[in-house]
Amino acid sequence: MLADKPSDAHQHRRGPLLPLPDCSHLSNEALCRCWRTSYAALHHDPSTPTPDALHLARTRERYLDELERRDPRGFARWLSSGARDGSDPAKFLTTRDHPQPPTQQP
Repeated sequence: MLADKPSDAHQHRRGPLLPLPDCSHLSNEALCRCWRTSYAALHHDPSTPTPDALHLARTRERYLDELERRDPRGFARWLSSGARDGSDPAKFLTTRDHPQPPTQQP
């Protein structure tokens, strides 16, 4: 997973990075849709500025992390099937209602 806070030198060269989305509130259907549509957004315009493309790539990484957190076995089946950048992982997921993220105990 990429660090959320790049070095100052990195920020100076490319500008501040936008915050990444919190995917934990999305349904599995919405998460899979975000995964597919973000692929189209990333590849729709090859002239997309580098910071925007980087943000989209980091957002897609966040989607993958959330899919794996919710259903590690389904996620592994999707990858083993030869998952593609724009493919739909939904049919491999076995968890229909996604588990809530772990809460921290006080």
